[in-house]
Amino acid sequence: MGLLYSTSAQKNAWGMLMLTETEKQFDPTLGMEIDIPDIHPAASKLNGQQIQLEGFIIPLEGKKSQAHFMFSAFPINMCYFCGRAGPESVIEVFMKKGETMPFTDKKIWIQGTLRVNGQDPQSNIYTLHYAEKL
Repeated sequence: MGLLYSTSAQKNAWGMLMLTETEKQFDPTLGMEIDIPDIHPAASKLNGQQIQLEGFIIPLEGKKSQAHFMFSAFPINMCYFCGRAGPESVIEVFMKKGETMPFTDKKIWIQGTLRVNGQDPQSNIYTLHYAEKL
């Protein structure tokens, strides 16, 4: 029996995105172990679709407005970059052209078009394009 994909599933897509599992493999080019994703079919079905996520901004350039940042299902002290969650729990965000997101440490909602990356292990698994705050 297949999974049902309703519009409500896209309203907070973390549940589907975090079904993706990763396996650590040694990358001789980088000289270290990296996470190789096994994209879950539920996450693959969302590729190219408009999704909404609730989570936390992980700034790339200090605590200021940014057009490009990371977004996590978990607060910064529990996120992937602190070693407490997996790479499937973060998404790289690119805001709509000309828009920026003011930094906040509070949970917020964003939406945009999801891109799923199962090919390049040196890039993030998920990116959100044309994003905007809800």
